[in-house]
Amino acid sequence: MHPETKEALAALEARISAVGALYEELFDSGGVDHVDLADYLARVVDGAAASIGGVSRLVSVERSLESCAMDLKRAVSLGLIVNELLTDSMKHAFPEGRRGRILVRLAREGGALVLEIGDDGVGFPPGFVPEESEGFGLRIVSLLAKQLDAALSFESGGRGTRTRLRLGEP
Repeated sequence: MHPETKEALAALEARISAVGALYEELFDSGGVDHVDLADYLARVVDGAAASIGGVSRLVSVERSLESCAMDLKRAVSLGLIVNELLTDSMKHAFPEGRRGRILVRLAREGGALVLEIGDDGVGFPPGFVPEESEGFGLRIVSLLAKQLDAALSFESGGRGTRTRLRLGEP
């Protein structure tokens, strides 16, 4: 199998796992229309980290997730965003066996809910503008952020990158 095909299938598997984690959370909680976002995102983070395989032994993934209820449609979108950004960090931020750390944070700030995914990796390459990326993953993230009516920002400088998503009250 070609490496590109293998990578595309792994990415698809991770996306399916992110949605599957929501169904597991619903089953466990007995909920029908809302899910505890912290529990759901914890499952997404664990699934994405496990799907990367060897990289996950070199990169620690930490999470700080504040509990809150969210409707299913928005929760699925956030889960897919977390999956895409976490997978991108693990694939690109730590080349050549470099060790590192990724933090996934969900917290209330005033009347908003803020999701941040940051790493201490190599950062974006010179001249790279995430908002103009042709990559499928970042296009998905941007489209889902618009669907959620959320403010999306990217930072890269010094060490690592940080993506911040700010959305209104869940």
